[in-house]
Amino acid sequence: MTEKQYVQFSTEIEHLTLPLLEKEIKQMYKTYQKRCAGGSERLIAEKINHCLSVRACRLNKDFCFTPDNVKHIENINTKLTAATKTLFDKTVELDQQMQQILQSSDGFLNEYSIEATLKVDWDSDDIMDEILDEFPGYNSLRTFQTNNTGNHDTENIAGDLDDHNWDIEELSVSELSTIPRFCYASHVLFCHLFYAYSDILRIVGFWNEVYVCWRNKQCVESENQ
Repeated sequence: MTEKQYVQFSTEIEHLTLPLLEKEIKQMYKTYQKRCAGGSERLIAEKINHCLSVRACRLNKDFCFTPDNVKHIENINTKLTAATKTLFDKTVELDQQMQQILQSSDGFLNEYSIEATLKVDWDSDDIMDEILDEFPGYNSLRTFQTNNTGNHDTENIAGDLDDHNWDIEELSVSELSTIPRFCYASHVLFCHLFYAYSDILRIVGFWNEVYVCWRNKQCVESENQ
């Protein structure tokens, strides 16, 4: 959107109640799905992103950090920390296995790539959850990638583990200060996406997914050679 369009649209939704705002988001999402086929979805996607941001801010403003809610957030962070370590370890393990197959010259494998992702599991039929899962255009909380180039150790895994405490932005509130460390996946979940605190409390789990691509190259030799 241009700056003029952004200001005009922001003014239009400013006075919408939360239920009306969510209704507007759902209506725009239906339009977005239709326009995707025609390649004209960019403007409507920008509007949905803006509305989702406004929605999250409003919900977070009224969120109550009860002891049970804080404990739930801590449990989610603990689960994400463990899931991240599991995903990273599996990526390293599969990378080593693929290296062994590559070195054994099995007659098929010429190249490989591995992509591992950590995602939210909603287990919900609510269209708002579907929208939150799709916008702002990615839904991976952590991603690890590698292939058969470079030095094959953990430093070759794109997106390595870190022990940094990501207690910033939405995770910097005083009510959450009792939680000793937030992992990067929690930072993405709470700060980079459009989930409000109350949305996150409804999450039923997380998926670790790993895709391994095997590539076999067949060359066509010139008859003149």
